[in-house]
Amino acid sequence: MTKSEKQEYLQTGEVDHVSPGRDDMRATEFLTRDLDYFRLENKYKDLFFKIRLKNSVDEKVLLPKNESLRFEFATYNEKPVVLHGNKIVQQLDFNNGWPSDDLNMPNTKFNSSSTIKYKSGKSLPETIAVNLHARKDGSQHVSEYLPSAVDQDGIDDGPAAQILFLFNDDTLTARIVSMTADGGLGVV
Repeated sequence: MTKSEKQEYLQTGEVDHVSPGRDDMRATEFLTRDLDYFRLENKYKDLFFKIRLKNSVDEKVLLPKNESLRFEFATYNEKPVVLHGNKIVQQLDFNNGWPSDDLNMPNTKFNSSSTIKYKSGKSLPETIAVNLHARKDGSQHVSEYLPSAVDQDGIDDGPAAQILFLFNDDTLTARIVSMTADGGLGVV
């Protein structure tokens, strides 16, 4: 990517390149952006999952393909958290409690750091997708992120998948897409 392409990329916050097929990627892009919302966008397949909430009953959700669900960022004890209603989201569990296919939210029992992490498989390490920082005024700020996380064996028995992390104004979107047999992206 040329210097001018990178500047345009950082200004728009849109992903114009990804490296499919790698589970060992680390944060490679740096971005300064204030965030108010986290959105899960499903371009993959109908997904049945649990929203694991702190000090509350888990919420079961069916998110049809081509639909999305919006959450809010907030600050709790001077650390960034994700809210659903007024409850802290600990995890989006796409595999009914098994230790894989989990999007772990920041500063929870599943993830003690100020990051959003994806766990694709039981024996695989988590992919740190986004580093967040809480500001004194309560807003969330992202400093670095990984454009995508890969799940080679698919999410909840689906085809190989990739979660693209995209920024648009005050929203961080995690877009779930399928990968083609050659490692490319399906519908983006």
